Amino acid sequence: MNEYTGIADYYDLLMNSGYYNYEKIAKAIAPLINSNQKIIEIGVGTGLVLEKLLEIDPQYNLTGMDHTQAMLDIANKRLGNRVQLFEADIVSMSISEKFDVAISNGGLCAFVDSGSECDFYTHLVDDESNLRAIQNIANCLNKGGLFLINIQSVHESYDKPLTGGIVYSQEIFESTLNKDCIEKAFYFKKDETICAQQRLIYKIYKQDKIEELYNKADFQLKGKDKSGQFFVCSKK
Repeated sequence: MNEYTGIADYYDLLMNSGYYNYEKIAKAIAPLINSNQKIIEIGVGTGLVLEKLLEIDPQYNLTGMDHTQAMLDIANKRLGNRVQLFEADIVSMSISEKFDVAISNGGLCAFVDSGSECDFYTHLVDDESNLRAIQNIANCLNKGGLFLINIQSVHESYDKPLTGGIVYSQEIFESTLNKDCIEKAFYFKKDETICAQQRLIYKIYKQDKIEELYNKADFQLKGKDKSGQFFVCSKK
């Protein structure tokens, strides 16, 4: 599982630079949930999505999980006692609490829309781990509960200037691990000095494999929501 410990101090600098439009994301989620439901974000990161949801409705019952404690520490400062946060590895996670909605904004997985098709990208690089992770999400949902997965654009290589003289650089490679993966290397630099860096591996599932994976995990694929921002699955 990819971890973000090495870039935690720079994560918000990048995310708040327009990497994601968190207000737009929260507004896409809001019509799919209501305040009397229990909602969990899988891979909550520093809490930016849940912060925007609370701006829409402070009564939302929100929980966030992540497997990187450095990210959770920042989320806790941002959200305080308004949200329950906990550390867990999604592959081995076992919790008794049940939720009505689970959200992944890319912390665990995302769909990537190339225009001609929508592929499933995940931070877990083997089939067994992905099945266990999706099953664990299903296990913490009530029957009929929704799993909302963010839809992103195609990953590309680029440089982006940030505040404070920091430059973010991202490079995409074909993976040496196997043909179903890509690798993303990214760096935070100042005056050509690397301040932080990370290399991630994404496993890619095509349509037939997506359906097989989610069916095994007891999910039904519903398709894109009206906003086109999320792919929706429901627990059978």
